[in-house]
Amino acid sequence: MYIILAAVAVFALAATFTIRQLLSPPRTPPDFTGPRPEIAENGYITHSEEIIIDMPLDQYLAWVETQPLEAGLTGQDDIPSVARTEIIQGTWHEVGARRMIVLSDGHYVAEEVLAENPNLFRYQVWGYTNYARFATDYAIGEFQREEVDGKTHIKWTYSYHKRSNLTGRFLESFVENSWGPYMRQYLQISKEQSEKDLKGA
Repeated sequence: MYIILAAVAVFALAATFTIRQLLSPPRTPPDFTGPRPEIAENGYITHSEEIIIDMPLDQYLAWVETQPLEAGLTGQDDIPSVARTEIIQGTWHEVGARRMIVLSDGHYVAEEVLAENPNLFRYQVWGYTNYARFATDYAIGEFQREEVDGKTHIKWTYSYHKRSNLTGRFLESFVENSWGPYMRQYLQISKEQSEKDLKGA
């Protein structure tokens, strides 16, 4: 009996150690210089959020270009904030530009610009080193922007590509309960800060 209990205890400790290793941040940043994942036509979990910002589109775009990513992606209970970004290639906001995003919990992810014009900013995110890598291999983000009656209408769509139908269930729950609210939080921060900066200009 004692031998069995001891064996179970050893197994539990080994399993805990293995899980911690799998979820721990890497000691050194990954190499994100290789090809990005090919974009599939289907297999996505998609969510969109919209907001109206009280300023013309050209003024909003000028403001966006001055804002570091960490100013808006400030994290929440189960999502780390952005600590900083590091350019890997190109000039950010230009098609083909790539950067590494360093998260506050020590994990990393890569991001590349796919399309950029006044009405559309599209990008791909991949190379997750945190638990997300078990459920998704990449995501596609898209900001659609248009001016309506002197104000800027923004629609942010985020699409996680699921690794399997099994992980798709996890992604659906994550997007509904965590990522969707986080998207709303980011848009609200952007609205409040951009309108505040415009009034102070």
